[in-house]
Amino acid sequence: MLLSGLSKSCLSERNCKFLQKFMPITQQLELKRHQHEIPKHLEKMPEEATPEFSHMVQYYYHAAARLMEPSLVKELEKKYPRADNKWREGRVAAILKFIGVVSCCIEVTFPLHKSDGTYELITGYRAHHCRHRLPVKGGIRYAMDVDQDEVKGLAYLMTFKCACVNAPFGGAKGGVRIDVKKYEDKDLKTITRRYTMELLKKNMLGPGIDVPAPDVNTGQREMAWVVDQYLKTYGHDDINALAITTGKPIHFGGVNGRTSATGRGMVLTKENADKVQAKILLEGANGPVTPAADQILRKKKVLMIPDMYCNAGGATVSYFEFLKNINHVSYGKMSVKRESSMIHEIIESISQSVKQKIEPTKKLENLRDCHSEAAIIDYGLQTVMETAGQGIKETSNEYSLCNDLRTAANIFAIQKIFNALESSGISQ
Repeated sequence: MLLSGLSKSCLSERNCKFLQKFMPITQQLELKRHQHEIPKHLEKMPEEATPEFSHMVQYYYHAAARLMEPSLVKELEKKYPRADNKWREGRVAAILKFIGVVSCCIEVTFPLHKSDGTYELITGYRAHHCRHRLPVKGGIRYAMDVDQDEVKGLAYLMTFKCACVNAPFGGAKGGVRIDVKKYEDKDLKTITRRYTMELLKKNMLGPGIDVPAPDVNTGQREMAWVVDQYLKTYGHDDINALAITTGKPIHFGGVNGRTSATGRGMVLTKENADKVQAKILLEGANGPVTPAADQILRKKKVLMIPDMYCNAGGATVSYFEFLKNINHVSYGKMSVKRESSMIHEIIESISQSVKQKIEPTKKLENLRDCHSEAAIIDYGLQTVMETAGQGIKETSNEYSLCNDLRTAANIFAIQKIFNALESSGISQ
């Protein structure tokens, strides 16, 4: 999908440098005039060996925003031809700055009376990066390294991931700082329900506000506990109550085809990036390549398929589950039998017309027999990923980014977030 045709359409690194060198002087001046500022604490990110996760994600955003700022100003010239250019530049700068910050992050602490009779204070977090689309979306993880820095960075990344695959969600992330191996199931249920209540009381959770999903050390069970707690409290009269989470059990509003959990991969650095021998690198984990490693790998001409595209399948299928819950009907229930019968009748009609038995092709046969929800979800996922991949390729070509698909994916996502915020009015 993303790789198809990339080598043909992408300019070589030598050609990119040539174009930049002989860029018209007016365009060079334009680039200098529109300079989105990378925050000072992020300026040395390409040199840092072990950067903070949230700083790393922010750096990738600001680098992409800086590159695309002139084109955003030009877009506003068409939209607001009578406006002063200084006003247009200020509007673009304001929106890019707003996208560059996490709008909300809370920390909650509550007591747990454990099964062994002891008491413990439990700390949890939930961050909302950008609410240009509601609800916001992001997983809940249980791990000892959960802190504000991690959930902010992951919420940041989630915004761009959803925008990249055209899922209409803002970005969020949350977690509880515990070692799940040290707790009995009863304690984990209490922790999940209490964490849910803390978020509900602060208006940080709900089908139209924030829809979590499973993440590290959480799964269908925990999502069912969240739903049940909501149904018994704030959501007792909410017809869309099941849409408060995704990644639920099938019998509780989940969908076939969304059982994967987020994993941890090896977070590549400038110490080990040079050892990579692969020509193509698919980033299955969140934020696994530091800016320093990114530079090393691109110099080695390693083609990196960025995390915001490569592991966006879970977010995409979560969107399908969310739609199932708010539409109150499972996929294929109303149409799959009709579509299958129609294909069968068309083949029979052709056979009778030519007076010869016509056999369907393998692809047509698969479409005809696509009865299960999992198969329908899989077709939908393929469509979404192919569309996103094509968009990233076109962006890479438009900005002459060569093999820098990370920046292309960021620009592709930022464009959509910018349009949503600019159209709605960022300060209204």
